Amino acid sequence: MKKLVSTMILLTMISTLLFSGCKSTEKTKNAGKSGSGTEVTDNSGKGSEKDTKKGTGNTFEDRMKAAEKSTITVGGGFDEGYYAPFLRQYPDLKLKIETMPYGNLALLASAIAAGNQPDMYFTRDMTSSPLVYASKEKLIQPLDDYLNNDPEYNLKNLPDWYPDYTTYDGKIYAVYTDVSSEALVWNKDLFKKAGLDPDTPPQTRSEFLDYAKKLTAFDSNGMVKELGYRCGGGFEAWILSTGKQYQEKDGKVNINTPEVANTFEFLKKTIGIYGGDDKIPDTINWDKGNIAMVNTDIGYSNNMKNKNFAVGIAPLPRPDELKDHEPYVTGYINQWYGIPTGAKNPDGAWLLLKYCVTGGVSNVMEGEAIDHPETWVPVFMAEPAAKNALFDKYLDNTRPDIKQSVLDREELYKKINITRSTNSLINAKWNGVMVDGMFKMLNGEVTVTDELAALQKQADQIYEDYQSGKINLKDEAKKEEERIAKEKADAEKKEKDKEGEKTEGGDKK
Repeated sequence: MKKLVSTMILLTMISTLLFSGCKSTEKTKNAGKSGSGTEVTDNSGKGSEKDTKKGTGNTFEDRMKAAEKSTITVGGGFDEGYYAPFLRQYPDLKLKIETMPYGNLALLASAIAAGNQPDMYFTRDMTSSPLVYASKEKLIQPLDDYLNNDPEYNLKNLPDWYPDYTTYDGKIYAVYTDVSSEALVWNKDLFKKAGLDPDTPPQTRSEFLDYAKKLTAFDSNGMVKELGYRCGGGFEAWILSTGKQYQEKDGKVNINTPEVANTFEFLKKTIGIYGGDDKIPDTINWDKGNIAMVNTDIGYSNNMKNKNFAVGIAPLPRPDELKDHEPYVTGYINQWYGIPTGAKNPDGAWLLLKYCVTGGVSNVMEGEAIDHPETWVPVFMAEPAAKNALFDKYLDNTRPDIKQSVLDREELYKKINITRSTNSLINAKWNGVMVDGMFKMLNGEVTVTDELAALQKQADQIYEDYQSGKINLKDEAKKEEERIAKEKADAEKKEKDKEGEKTEGGDKK
């Protein structure tokens, strides 16, 4: 757990490179670019200047046709194979892929300032590349013109909640495909074995605790042989199941509340059912079919597919006092695609963005459907046309129970009614602190009351430091670059020493 928290805090430091002038030689295969808050001209998603002048006769369709014979520069993203179908679709189009450190908005700002920004920007991590910052500092341009005029990828055909994750000051600044939602997933076979209706999950927290007890069994030595529920995270979704936000849009945190306190007192009771981690042998594992319930991100396949048992999915159980209220279903995104401000070919970038969130992801999912037809579970895709085409072609090949889970997921996503905050500047620093404290509460290292007070104090300080500029992000970025360089040098030295030892061993022979 300490390693996990350290990793999250480390991502924090990389993510917050928000001042220009930073450079790095780090490269990753599926990287996204970044940069800082440089003020530049905003094209507002309307294509090049000559395409938007009145009287030129260039319609949106004309602009898209012209873009099909252009050159597009990609900042981060995927390898060449991912884009191959796109290039086959547009044989007169050229693609220039630039790989830069993933999640680094500072480099994007530097590129904009120098006039060599890419046409498309991609990041896999909203926390490390907060869209709200990129939008506020005009590092990317609004996409409303495209979303309102493109018949193939149009806002009116997307879910009602689609703009919630990428809107700033009334304009939409990015597109995306994968959408996450934390939900309850249960093993129907274990429900039957415990005498519970396999199609009826617990609705309230009291019911959930009752189910967890009935679904937990011990061997003669007092060790767990079947586990009703084990909490491994997803704390934010459990908090949001109360219907109360713990973070405002500007990042300000309100964590020391009765709703959050009650949530962690409830989660601690789930541990009391089996007596702690020392009672759980290594053989207890969801895939082995001896864990009855988990909370997980159903946007991806995760625990929705398996070889031996059927599963059900439903919203997380809500507090007892909300029994008669519709459940709160959490939605959030982690990745986004945008067009940098001042991009030389924004219309070409739109063609590519559109491919990434439709054909690009579809091609990847199609490959998985061909390789694993019976257990195929695609990622949740926000755009319905590409998703439905996949369903029509492959969903009937899946095992009937898995097909039903995929269809149930579609219905659950229609009920998304509360947004988990992943788009705040302070989250890069705050998330690691928050998760560390939450595990301390869960494991009984600290009391809920004391830790929530401490977390609130830390959150207030982090928020104040960001607002005042006390946190010198440029210096933190420099420290992170120095750390990466040192790790690389140490690894090279270690490899060199190994080679030396081999040589010496060979000489002795």
